[in-house]
Amino acid sequence: MSRGLENPFVMMTLLNKAFLPFALSWLCNTKYMDVHKHVLFLTTDTQTDAMLRHHWPDVTSVVLHGVDSKRNESYSQVGYVKLMVKRTIAILSILEANTAVFLFEVDCLWKRNPLPFLQSQNLVDIVATKVSKEEFVVAGGFLYLFPTNSTKQLWGALTKRLLVLFDKIRFLSPETSVSEGDNDQQYLSILIGKNYVGIRYKLLFDEEFPDGSWYNLTLAERSAMNPYIINNNWLVGNYEKIERAQRWRHWFIRKDFTCDEQNIALNFQNLNSVDSIL
Repeated sequence: MSRGLENPFVMMTLLNKAFLPFALSWLCNTKYMDVHKHVLFLTTDTQTDAMLRHHWPDVTSVVLHGVDSKRNESYSQVGYVKLMVKRTIAILSILEANTAVFLFEVDCLWKRNPLPFLQSQNLVDIVATKVSKEEFVVAGGFLYLFPTNSTKQLWGALTKRLLVLFDKIRFLSPETSVSEGDNDQQYLSILIGKNYVGIRYKLLFDEEFPDGSWYNLTLAERSAMNPYIINNNWLVGNYEKIERAQRWRHWFIRKDFTCDEQNIALNFQNLNSVDSIL
């Protein structure tokens, strides 16, 4: 069955106050890519939701009930895991409505719109990237989920496992550490790795969807690549991520939160060196 741009889909990402600047920059980055009408921001607090609606009134956002997180939640802590449980439940509801879900993150640069490419992968149920080259760990923040029966069954199993975990940690403080083996990313990787319900998946090439190590490559190595998305990760701290994005002209908002049209225009050029934009 052909599944493409004509079929319903939602682009979903989780957002709190700490990540709001990244969301606003990403919205400017993708301003002319005709994707905003598909975006759904799941916000964790009313202040973030209000700011988003103020600056981008045509973009859809909803506040998650039962959470109020303005902090930069840390991986493998109770607060983070609870947010992932909420997100997983929301995704299952959308899949059960026969709507595809593109789960993405906003701390990245979109060089090209990846949607036509992702939606052309119509022989699989899930399109994903790996976290590590050494082991099979699927990145929980970048997934294209086709609403097939296999995807729905797998996501239902993932949701059940996370709800069991939620019951164990529900009364713990948000800062309490959780085993690194207990989160949505690890559970999902196990299910996919075991070929649960015959799930069909495709892992994307690093050359097209590189992680933050792209910034440390040589000019020759970067010039040989034509990525869709460059992830601004493998760097600790939001301030550090913003500083790197600004240095590379990969930051698309000004201090007043309006779009930096010059940087948006530069992004459509094939600029692979800091020196070429200074």
